[in-house]
Amino acid sequence: MKKVLDVSAEKRQRLEHELTQANAERTRRRSAIGRQPGLIEKGITKPRDSAFAQRLSDNREAVAAIASRIDVLENQLVRGSRKITSAVLERRAGKILVASIAQAAR
Repeated sequence: MKKVLDVSAEKRQRLEHELTQANAERTRRRSAIGRQPGLIEKGITKPRDSAFAQRLSDNREAVAAIASRIDVLENQLVRGSRKITSAVLERRAGKILVASIAQAAR
């Protein structure tokens, strides 16, 4: 039973860590997108520069992919909020025991 509880807690910690990293990466990519118009204003690059357009496209695609991953992680964490605790396991084991005794009594 302890092993099941440990695995559940470890999985939740991994998901929370991955969510934190995904949020940080999304923020970094959004910041990069936000800085790109400044490069044009400063004359460092031109809007028709293929490298500029590619970086902008790459960052936008990355933000979309990361946002999708964040949604998945958040949903997994919400569903995982039904934590497996020793009390839950004891209730479940008790129900199984009662059902098997009732079946054996028939």
